[in-house]
Amino acid sequence: MPSLPIPIVVALVLTFLCIRFAVRGRTSTVFLALVAACAVQSVLVSLAQYYGVGAARGLQAVTAAVIPPLAYLAFQSTARRDPNVAKDAVHLAGPVAALLLTITMPAALDVLLIALFAIYGGYILYALRDGADELTRARLEASDTTLLIWRAIAVALLVSALGDLIIAAVHATGETNATAWIVATMSSLILLALGALSLSSSFETAGATPSQLKPEPPPPDAGSDPEATASDEALMARLDALMHDRQMFRDPNLTLGQIARKMRQPVKAVSNAINRIRGENVSRYINGHRIRFAREQLRDGATVTEAMLASGFNTKSNFNREFSRVQGQSPTAWLATIENSDGR
Repeated sequence: MPSLPIPIVVALVLTFLCIRFAVRGRTSTVFLALVAACAVQSVLVSLAQYYGVGAARGLQAVTAAVIPPLAYLAFQSTARRDPNVAKDAVHLAGPVAALLLTITMPAALDVLLIALFAIYGGYILYALRDGADELTRARLEASDTTLLIWRAIAVALLVSALGDLIIAAVHATGETNATAWIVATMSSLILLALGALSLSSSFETAGATPSQLKPEPPPPDAGSDPEATASDEALMARLDALMHDRQMFRDPNLTLGQIARKMRQPVKAVSNAINRIRGENVSRYINGHRIRFAREQLRDGATVTEAMLASGFNTKSNFNREFSRVQGQSPTAWLATIENSDGR
């Protein structure tokens, strides 16, 4: 029995992921559209490369041109804002150009696709140059993970551009035997990146905000950056008071954008104040509050899971990682140390 071509396997897996996340209802429409577009692209690649379907070759370039703009819109929806028809209509230019070139100048399609994948991939990497604080809509619990995933997506787009460049070079030499292998490999790399993205809880809607319990004292000042200003100090004092009085950190959906809106300050001003005064990014600042709160919950007899959920974490992996970062040991080991020191 002949084996299925790699792009068909890719399409099946992507289709399964798309249906799975659509049924769960916790993934944005633009991301589902991105996965669906990649699934369609994989089918067309297989039909064109392995089964010689001529019509698929024409459609293949158009669907390929849809993927980079959708990746960009997915990035925007998880990092900055919801898609907006008026603002985002410009991103139709690539697919429309691909359709026109398919009809009028097919030889120019390679140049267009290479440019689209390289430009969008490069832009996402550039937009993330300052780290996780650029992801103002990402949940702060796992914004470092979200940052890594988006960088992987950007690299996948750049690798795809490189793959298209290699394919164009192979065609130019008249050697086409390796083309199917190159296309299949590039499709698999895209699948790997999108699979990592789709499996991350960072892009899902979390549960409701937990109820408020007793306040914790604000964390001590870790030492200011020489570039810190009086306005940074004042803003940081307000933010510490907000965390102390409102315990915003206990909201598992908390984002940098929400904090900035609550304080009526620009996002950049909030992140800069935390960077300069505390020497850490927003995610670590918030997670530090969460770990200190969880520590008090554990002292009061809560289980590790209860303390994790009460402090604003959704997953044990993130909780354990951040607890170890702040305390230098796992929650279980820390609790055992406390119990031994108390003579329990």
